[in-house]
Amino acid sequence: MTIQSTPITTSLPTADAPRALPRVTISVEIIAYALLFIFALALRYAQLDVVPLTADEAREALSAWRTVSASAPGSISTAHSPLVFLAQSFGFSVMGASEQSARLLTMLVGAGLVLTPMLFRAVLGKARALLLAALFVFSPILLIASRESSGMIWGAMSAALMLASFRGWLRRRDVDEAGAPYAALTLIFAVGVIFLSDAGSLALAGLLAVGVGGALVWTRRAQDVLEEDAEDNEPMTLASLFRAFPWASAFPAALIVTLTLGTGFLLIPSALTTIGEVFLGFIQMLTPNAPDDPAFLPLTVAAFYEPHVLIFAGVAFWMLVRAGFTFADRVAAVMLVAAIVFQFVGAPAATSLWILLPAMFLASGVIVKLFNPDTGLIFAPAPDWARGVIALSLIGALCVFTLAFQSAGRSMVSAPDGALASVRLEGDAIILLFVSTMFILIGFFLFASLWGARMTWQGMGLGVLLFFGATSLGAGWSVAVDRADQPAQIWRDTATRRDTALLRQTMIDLTEREARGFTGLTVSVIADNDGVIAWVLRDFPNTSFINAPSEAAGQAVVLLPANNLEPELGTAYVGQDFAIERRWQPITLMTIDLPGWWSRGLARVPSLADGTDDYVLWLRQDIYDGVLDTVGVAG
Repeated sequence: MTIQSTPITTSLPTADAPRALPRVTISVEIIAYALLFIFALALRYAQLDVVPLTADEAREALSAWRTVSASAPGSISTAHSPLVFLAQSFGFSVMGASEQSARLLTMLVGAGLVLTPMLFRAVLGKARALLLAALFVFSPILLIASRESSGMIWGAMSAALMLASFRGWLRRRDVDEAGAPYAALTLIFAVGVIFLSDAGSLALAGLLAVGVGGALVWTRRAQDVLEEDAEDNEPMTLASLFRAFPWASAFPAALIVTLTLGTGFLLIPSALTTIGEVFLGFIQMLTPNAPDDPAFLPLTVAAFYEPHVLIFAGVAFWMLVRAGFTFADRVAAVMLVAAIVFQFVGAPAATSLWILLPAMFLASGVIVKLFNPDTGLIFAPAPDWARGVIALSLIGALCVFTLAFQSAGRSMVSAPDGALASVRLEGDAIILLFVSTMFILIGFFLFASLWGARMTWQGMGLGVLLFFGATSLGAGWSVAVDRADQPAQIWRDTATRRDTALLRQTMIDLTEREARGFTGLTVSVIADNDGVIAWVLRDFPNTSFINAPSEAAGQAVVLLPANNLEPELGTAYVGQDFAIERRWQPITLMTIDLPGWWSRGLARVPSLADGTDDYVLWLRQDIYDGVLDTVGVAG
């Protein structure tokens, strides 16, 4: 027997030998989230500096700008949202005061909200989490609120991070070293929702607490809080959670964050008063007849702009009653019911997120089922592409129906006396309405006989989702950008006109001529200290807020409401008028105008002005003679 020896060679790496680099793989899911985020960011950033600030935005922005700039005219008023105040103060310090810097950080938070479903992939599943992110992207209310620096956006982001941190603590609460950071983060983000966002977010925190508490009472089992295969089967109640939470270690961190952010990183101690404004606003919200916004406005806004979400949420509720709720679904269901009951308060339009956030969560559970394969047929399962064919057919029929409906609505608004008998509908519109309706009804039975009822319902549900998602997003873009200066909308009854940009440019042109580019021009104005006009004059330090035109006699530049037709200024002046705001009264909307108003935003009485919404820029004659090419004559 011979034994052959095999030589063993050991190769050592040399300096010239190439080293294998670790492979970096990017999943399709990550790419999908990235595309959704980029799309959301583009929608929120586009023309951000073109749309003028609303009256509420101007009040918040002026509070931050006057705190940052010692030369800003006017007295400092208290902001209503600490986080918005901090974001605007930082933006103004870095980029100066402008519409873009006032909205930029809140816009980024609104875009980042799209990514928060990734934090709950283990609970929701990859597909449902991605669909929930898509609902966030195509939500017109999230779009408008993000572009208008709403404190509700900061509250929604803080609530999502709080829930993710709380779940992390639940999973690791038996290990002090692992669970303590998550407990601290939970309390920190809870502070963000309750103290640092706004009054609407404080109400959101209360509704979320009701949802969690109601779900715990409903569930009574810890494995439903975590995963289905959780090993901890001990009963869980609010009392047990309260006792187990490490308050001693988490509370100091939350207190430090509150004091740090509430004081602008200790640079603005007086900013702590904004926290008091949060609670004051919440109390005023609960006071009967005190708020400016009517009761049931959040529910009205949600139903008007995103009816498909509420429909899918209702279907989800019905399906869950039959099939059983998970703990997360119970939280959303209880929260949604509580939010609908909590509609007696007078709250702004952005608080419709009270209803939409839990509704979107429930709706995502139904939407994900629209893509389940159909295996219920006797002979052969329906092909997956059938779902797309049905969806596209429904979308086409809905497009035809919508165009005909808009034509009919336009004819109704054009009726001279507002009487239904005087409406002259176009024959083509009537035919298209009838044909498209019959196509939808007959098409359902045709598709059901071919591919089964389940596949047909899935395709039609997908078609409804895509159609209303696109049209609702278009409506949100119209409110936020295209028709941002038009008040005849559910979202707002007062709108800032684009003439404010012209007024500001006129003032800048005056400084170029009279003050050689410096903003030291003396201006006398009758206006609110924290209104839109004050924002236009934000960097004119020699602006004086007066109470009567006589106080401005002989001044070079005077800005007065248009109802002062012939102000006593003591010498010759030339004036130019500017439309600053327009108001709309829903009571002026006639029943016959509802189709046109709902589909195209048309109204017989689109806007009103009472004389204080328009302003006249008065220039002393010698000043006017020096800038004849800049300022026109208007009276």
